[in-house]
Amino acid sequence: MRHSLKSLKHLTPVNNMRFRTIIIFVTISVYFFAQDSLQNLTIATARNVALEHNELLRKSQNERQKSIYDRRAAFRAALPTVDASVGAMFVGDQEIMGNTLQMKGAYLAGFTLTQPIYTGGKIIAANKLAKLGVACSEEQLRQVRMQVIADVDNAYWTWVAVREKVKLLEVYKAQMDSIYTMIEATVRVDMATEHDLLRIDAKRSELIYQMQKAVNGEILCRLALANEMGVELPAQALPADTIITPAIEANLSDDISARPEYTLLQKNIEVKHQQKLLEVAEYLPTLALTGGYTWYGNIKFKGMTSVPSDLGGMALPDGMGGYVMPFTQEMKANIPMAAIVLKVPILDWGVNFQKIRKAKLDEENARLDLERNSRLLSLEQQQARQNLMAVKQMTQAADIAERQAAQNLKNMTLRYEHHLIPLTDMLDAQSQWQQARSNQIEALTQMKIYETEYLRTSGILIP
Repeated sequence: MRHSLKSLKHLTPVNNMRFRTIIIFVTISVYFFAQDSLQNLTIATARNVALEHNELLRKSQNERQKSIYDRRAAFRAALPTVDASVGAMFVGDQEIMGNTLQMKGAYLAGFTLTQPIYTGGKIIAANKLAKLGVACSEEQLRQVRMQVIADVDNAYWTWVAVREKVKLLEVYKAQMDSIYTMIEATVRVDMATEHDLLRIDAKRSELIYQMQKAVNGEILCRLALANEMGVELPAQALPADTIITPAIEANLSDDISARPEYTLLQKNIEVKHQQKLLEVAEYLPTLALTGGYTWYGNIKFKGMTSVPSDLGGMALPDGMGGYVMPFTQEMKANIPMAAIVLKVPILDWGVNFQKIRKAKLDEENARLDLERNSRLLSLEQQQARQNLMAVKQMTQAADIAERQAAQNLKNMTLRYEHHLIPLTDMLDAQSQWQQARSNQIEALTQMKIYETEYLRTSGILIP
């Protein structure tokens, strides 16, 4: 690594310029590649971008990381703790029975080690709660991911539907323009009337109005998709996945066991059970081993003490026929300590007992929530399954109707060109084909939306 850094420092001006050119070229290439992927947007790209930028998903990722920190903290609660303390005192001299106690600069220092031995199951319950917290945060993250994908799919296929309708109206208008030109030519040779021309012109004006509404709807759908993705889409962006095929061919299941919501309901019962054990632990005795070491010193005791004689002139007479001698005694010591501490709760006037009863009710409520919400989740999944089955049948019917309408339009156009039917019959055939094609677009895009919703409500949207 150091060698490579040194080699960069010794680049010649020419090599340095080439290096910068390469960096700029790579940066520009990556930028244009990203822009191109957004301009020709696939459903896979839309999903990936949304998963990278969605704020709710990033918050869920943060919550998962927080639960991991909680689990680590709970595990360390069983390890010994070490506390240290140090202090100094600056107190004025104290007179005690004619002597002086000096505590200027006295110090006290020590450390204490505490190892929990038995906590009534509190540490075990806390660790299980922390593990459940991690599992729940992962399920919540999976739930948010599936919801983000479902929202993106809904916005994307709605955009595709509106975009295809815009293209349909453009084709329809081109047909009307062609018919208008043909009618205009026949009017000049008195083979058609001005009334026919006005009818075509009115139809063209109606199509222009519908196109303006559809184009505005397409812009709004693109903005809605950009909001779900969390990025701004260029105005030239177009959906790339316009060929729609069914993604689910197998038999549809009604199993909800893979849903994160169902798993969270089950985990909630376990959480309430462990919280009940925490309340029970408050009722039980605790046992801990404590050890420590303490240092204190720089405490001086000064005064006069009686001596049997003058000690060779070193003592002083006390005025009472005896002798006294000044002394200074410094007090300091190192004190080791070890103890076993047993704490037994005796009387709390039933506070903990009431908390235990409350925790039992919370656990029972969690079981009731599982029973009730399981039915709701199953109902939601059954509705999604029924919608998907129905839209598949609607898609088949729409395909048949579109083929029939297209064939009918072709026949009516030929018959009109041979002056076998009036203009109104051909216009009706045009309108029927346009409506049949619009229904086909709606059925196909709705099928993709219902497929995603079925996968989400089954808990299998994310591989």
